[in-house]
Amino acid sequence: MRGGLVFWGLITFSFPQTVMAEITRIADLQRNQSVTVVGVVDHIPDEDEIMLRDESDKILVYLGPNATLPALNETVHVTGMVDDDGPREINATSLIRADGTTLAMRGYE
Repeated sequence: MRGGLVFWGLITFSFPQTVMAEITRIADLQRNQSVTVVGVVDHIPDEDEIMLRDESDKILVYLGPNATLPALNETVHVTGMVDDDGPREINATSLIRADGTTLAMRGYE
């Protein structure tokens, strides 16, 4: 039998960034940490923020000016930065809604 090289081919898949990111429980968030959390919209206290809850805790998520708000009780993926001062909150950079729609946020402004 002769030696040879067998090429099996490479199959790649593309997933949204938050699917590939590590999901952090809300109770485990640390200040000044870039995070992705998954939770249910528990409350909508203002036109630019939501209260998100998972099985471990709740946290305020700042979405920024003119944000499209998810629905109450909707499950969402949020990526952003945990604020480094004041009340603990996430400044969102993106939000994936239950229907898969991805919204870019301006939470750092």
